[in-house]
Order: sequence, then structure tokens, then C-alpha cells
Amino acid sequence: MEDKISAAVEVLKNGGLVVMPSDTIYGIFCCAHDKKAIERLYHVRKREKRKACIVLLASLDELQSLEITLSQNKKKFLESLPQDQAITFILKSQSDRFAHIQRGLGSIACRIPVEGTKRGKALHEILKQTGPLLAPSANIAGMPPAQTIIQAQEYFGAKVDLYIDHGEPLHAKPSSIYDLTRSQPKKIR
Repeated sequence: MEDKISAAVEVLKNGGLVVMPSDTIYGIFCCAHDKKAIERLYHVRKREKRKACIVLLASLDELQSLEITLSQNKKKFLESLPQDQAITFILKSQSDRFAHIQRGLGSIACRIPVEGTKRGKALHEILKQTGPLLAPSANIAGMPPAQTIIQAQEYFGAKVDLYIDHGEPLHAKPSSIYDLTRSQPKKIR
């Protein structure tokens, strides 16, 4: 597993795209601070340019690298949520430096992967070494998410720099989503 983690970190830090397991399903990953990699990811996925992608973080502290500051109330709210469930939270982002992530929405959707599984722990290790990662599901826009690495390879072929196989199909229910852009958190899924 360490070899796979090292390979993923190297490719991601050098502007590449990696298809690998997230804590839920297969995702296609790139560094959130690399504008060229993000544009390449959108092109490879055939994703609508105005549709934002989720950003995975190793911890809430990484929000600082996105120039997002949490109020004490919102931090307490996030810390009160179950740590063993996939939870996405949407936060206001006023910085023009992150327009390539916001996609005109003025917000960024973030998730801290659940560490309770082998793949969750591996993903956390990668995030600690790379920083925030853009991580939409591994599929062409409008198609079902890849459940196996073979399906992902059929979607993307040589357009992705590295594929990491989990060895079995991955499918999970989508994360819960909380909108924290308003004064009171609101569950939207």
C-alpha cells in the first residue's frame, strides 16, 4: 500500500490525474491548488465548466489554504456530526484566487474522508502529503460512476496518469450534504 500511496502523491504533486478509491467510491483526483490539472480534469470528465467539484481535506485546518475561516459555531457544528459517516459541507469562499474551484458559485463543497477503512486511511495519508484534492466521481459526465478500475479505464483510458485498483467493486451511498453558507446550517441531502 505504501508504494501506491507514494506513486499517487508523486503524480498528484506533478500536476497529474489519478483514479483511485475514495472513502466512498472511485474518484478522479487532482491537486486543488493546480489550475492546469483542474482544467484537464474537467476536460477528461467532459464536465460542465460551471459545475463545481468536491474538495477533499485531511482536516478542517486545511480550510486555511483555501482562505476559508470557520466561525466557532460552524466549527462546533461540524465537530458534532458523526465522524464515521461521509459528510460534505458547503462553505462561502470569497477569494478570487479560488475561482477555478468555485465555478461562479462563491462557495466550495468540502469533505474530510472517513478514516475508518483501509482505503480511508490511505486517502488521508495521501491528503496529508498533497494538501486538498479535487475529487469528483470517476465517470464521464452523465454516465454512472465507475465501480471498478476496469470501468474507469474504459471511461478515461490513457488520459489519466495513474490508476489504483481497490481489487473489488466500490459503491456507497452518497454523502450527506450540509449548507453552511447561511447563518444556520441546513441539511440539503
